[in-house]
Parts: sequence; structure tokens; C-alpha cells
Amino acid sequence: CLSGLWTSRHEFEVAALVEASTGLAVTVGARVPWPGTSKDELIDLYVEGADLLVDLDPTRWHGSPDAAARDARKLSRLAGERYVRVRPHPLGLLTVPAAESRQQVLLTEAAGRDPWLWATAVVGALHDFAPHLPTRVPLAAERSVALIQADVRWRRLRSGARRRSLL
Repeated sequence: CLSGLWTSRHEFEVAALVEASTGLAVTVGARVPWPGTSKDELIDLYVEGADLLVDLDPTRWHGSPDAAARDARKLSRLAGERYVRVRPHPLGLLTVPAAESRQQVLLTEAAGRDPWLWATAVVGALHDFAPHLPTRVPLAAERSVALIQADVRWRRLRSGARRRSLL
């Protein structure tokens, strides 16, 4: 498994805060089979229990025209699925006619890298796909603990030996 090779600390932080808000497990760097192929689709977050796939699109990695085209192709492939892209406001929405409007969430321009704002957007998307899902706003102390746990998970992942090598 190459999990962790294409993941970021930010994804671990958002996942931990979503877990604290919902009580559901969140997998970072999930791989899901591509229908009709032997390939896997790499997804930033998989919210178990709600069966929701989420990609986070920070401006740093998703701001170029090539990245927007790649993101649009992926959204097109996953149109109609339980899949959401969370994007900063300056990136705007992707133009994908087959995708549902609830498959894209725009953050406020001020969101930046604040993991709590990204997690709030994911929880909002969860309500669109699973309105019955109980959620809560964790206390500041609980959010701090979640971020510390995310940091520990990230550091362990980066310091451990990988199971497979690209060599």
C-alpha cells in the first residue's frame, strides 16, 4: 500500500476534525476501484458509515489550469456518486455538466489552510448526502486533541518504512 505517499498533514487534520464532529471513522488516502478498469481512484478522505468520498482542493496544488482539467475529469468520472470536492472560493466551481451541485463545496476566501473550516465544509456535505447523520461541534479542547492526534498519525506515517517502494 502506498497510503501516505500522496497525503498531506492537512488531510489528516481535516479527517480528525470530521471524526470528532461525527463519530465516524475517516480514512485518509483511500483507494477505490475505478469501475470497468483495473485502476484505483485515489481519494483524499473516505467517511465510513456515510459512504462519502471527499477530495480537498487546496489552491497550492489545484490552482493551475492543468490541475483544474484533471479535477474536472475526476469529478466527471464520479458524477452521480457519493463524492464531493471541497475547494477554496478563488478556485471557483469546476464546469462538469454531469455532476450534481452538491458534489462541489466552495469555502470562503478566508478559509486558507484552517483545517476546522475545511472540516466544517465536509460535515456540511455529509448533511447533503446523509441528512439523518447526527453531528456536533466539538469543544475547542476536543479540536485541539484531534489535531494533536492527526499530527501523531502524520508523523508516524512519514517516519515509518513504506510497505512498497516505487523502485
